[in-house]
Amino acid sequence: MRQASVVRTLLCVVFALATSTQALAADTGSPGAPVSASGAQEGLYEIRNYHYDPAQLDAYRQWAVHDAIPFFRAHMDVVGFWIGNDHPPKIGGSKPMDLELGSANITWIIRWDSMAARTRFNKEVYGGEQWRAVWAKHPDPEGYFQSEARFTTAY
Repeated sequence: MRQASVVRTLLCVVFALATSTQALAADTGSPGAPVSASGAQEGLYEIRNYHYDPAQLDAYRQWAVHDAIPFFRAHMDVVGFWIGNDHPPKIGGSKPMDLELGSANITWIIRWDSMAARTRFNKEVYGGEQWRAVWAKHPDPEGYFQSEARFTTAY
């Protein structure tokens, strides 16, 4: 029970970080992104959480930092990319849940203009040779125990 609460808490923290980062991006004149009355960039925000094999996390981190994240930042509007560290999660709430896998240890947020833009990107870019070259360097593609993608709107 406690671990589901951790995931909810993590998502709240990630969303708070995302909205503050969005306001900073809006201040720097991020190209083509309309800004809401709150200062956040409009569009669809995808929050990805991965429960990745902890035994392979250091190798994943190396791949992500040197190969995947540079590719992502060159091809999409990445708000942030976070990989867990040794600090234990803070769990709270009135009904914390135990989750077999614990909290996600990788989280990242992408801003899309629309779901159609995301779908088009997935087909065009993830189907391309550049991504295949990055993916070929992945240390353990089977290491994703669980993945989750949530879609939100900034206010």
